[in-house]
Amino acid sequence: MTAILPESDGSSENWNDEQVAGALQGAFGAGIAYQETFGTTPMHIIFRSEELVPTPHEPIQTGMDEHYIWVMDLMDELGIPGMQDDILMTHEYNNRQRRYYQADWAFTAFVANSEHAPNHRFADQWYTAYANLGGPYMVMPYPAGENPYDVDPILVYSTVYQHEMAHIFWALDEYPAEFNLSTCGSHSGYLSFAHRNKVTRAIDGTLLFCPGHEVELCIMWRAKEDLGRPVCTYTAGQIGVIDNNGNNIPDVYDMPPTVEFETARVETVQSPDVTINMTAISLPVENRNPFQDDEARMSYAAPLADAWLTVNGVGPVYLDPLDDAWDEVEEDLTLALKGIPVGVTDIAVTVRNVAGRDSEPMVKSIYFAGIQYALFDVDIKEEGINLSWSTVGDEFDTRLDLHRIDASSGSLESTVLASDMEPKAEHSLYKLFEFFDTDVEPGNEYKYFVRGYFTMEYPDTTIEYKADSHTYSARSMFPISPNSLTSNVAPNPFRDVANISVRVPASVTAGQSGGASASIGSVPVRTDVEIRVYDVAGRFVKEVYRGRQYGGVQTFTWDGTNANNERVPSGIYFVKTVAGAASEVKKVVLVR
Repeated sequence: MTAILPESDGSSENWNDEQVAGALQGAFGAGIAYQETFGTTPMHIIFRSEELVPTPHEPIQTGMDEHYIWVMDLMDELGIPGMQDDILMTHEYNNRQRRYYQADWAFTAFVANSEHAPNHRFADQWYTAYANLGGPYMVMPYPAGENPYDVDPILVYSTVYQHEMAHIFWALDEYPAEFNLSTCGSHSGYLSFAHRNKVTRAIDGTLLFCPGHEVELCIMWRAKEDLGRPVCTYTAGQIGVIDNNGNNIPDVYDMPPTVEFETARVETVQSPDVTINMTAISLPVENRNPFQDDEARMSYAAPLADAWLTVNGVGPVYLDPLDDAWDEVEEDLTLALKGIPVGVTDIAVTVRNVAGRDSEPMVKSIYFAGIQYALFDVDIKEEGINLSWSTVGDEFDTRLDLHRIDASSGSLESTVLASDMEPKAEHSLYKLFEFFDTDVEPGNEYKYFVRGYFTMEYPDTTIEYKADSHTYSARSMFPISPNSLTSNVAPNPFRDVANISVRVPASVTAGQSGGASASIGSVPVRTDVEIRVYDVAGRFVKEVYRGRQYGGVQTFTWDGTNANNERVPSGIYFVKTVAGAASEVKKVVLVR
């Protein structure tokens, strides 16, 4: 909200520093009062002022039907183009403030200095202050009219200011007056809330209240008294900050958000890696304001604040919007799932708006019509390469083929090593498969993958699917003597690359649980392995490998270069391998 303090070029009413401070203090206090009264409402008020804005008119000496003249003067001074209409100009001014401060609503209060005016009122004397119902502005004197209860003048001004603010947000007057045309049957505001606190005065002066309703103290009919700034139920409802059901969420924001998924809520996929794109949407409570035409009536939704999900009941996992900021009524979200199991996976997404209203969990069901491969193991032996793997949750009576690619030959084509494989072992949860590939050349690199086939019956057709496992690489070993650490280097002599296989000793760490009957177990750990090349004079040439390996056979390659990756000359070289506590040296001849 913006408080504008006009200053005329006359001398009858001139603002001084104390008056300016009092007017701004009272305006600020009115906004704070609403925040304190409705603390559970996500209400943030930005207060700003424009002080001593010049006008050739003396505002306090004008009547209600003349205020538009100096209001237009002030708007023109503040850079609003002439529209020959005070309402349109103030609307434009408010919209500029709203956009700049990224606010939902904006209004302006024009505060006229009334220090020397009769009764501290405007020229027509029959009102203290007024606001256009629903905005865009209100008009106030400072001080705010008479002070019949001898209350602090700034407090009187502040409570009147608060009263007029309520009009900006569609609240109706409740005090008895012949020009106050609302009745107990009136409704107003976004929620079209009832007006059951209306006070009328009978001919004999008796105050009458709405039948069947106990009157409540309220600033809408006792604004100049020091009563603690009460806001009655009906005024709160018309402003839009009522919480009728007591769930600590204002009724105006008490609408559950929703989630729309980019694809169908039930979806069949053929990959265990799935990306789900969705949009969280905050839905508005319908604007039912009876004072607005259907064409002008707009419904507002609370910005979103959070989202989380569960996967098959496990979670929650919290989500961030794609733009990394929760500040809109619609936010795009994404979720990447890897390795979902065969069958149905349910993702339940819940979103929340800034008022704390949660959506119902919105469920997307993903049916993975595929094959889940697991525990793929490659074991290199002297006789060949042993392969084993499992399928988990096989629901489709799949058949499996094992494929091999001879990477050393440069070919990208695969050959089928085994078709329609039978499991070596079956469990209620998985099937175990194994194949020993003995048709290998020493030192060659091979790639293996499993391709599964299955069919699915649909109402109109039957479709055959296929699903490949990941591809796994292995280099076949060179023969290693029973008591040796390494094979001979091959080929020997060599021209481009030389290979050596290493039987890495298995290393374990032992542990035991306490007690007399403790059992001792061992856990495999990696063994330190280092492979270096030296020339015939014993000088270091290159480190081929330095790292840690689990027990088993590994094959390594030297490309005939030194530590700087420069080609070394022909000659005799020695390859020294250290693996754990074992070491061995092999001779190799390089021929250029």
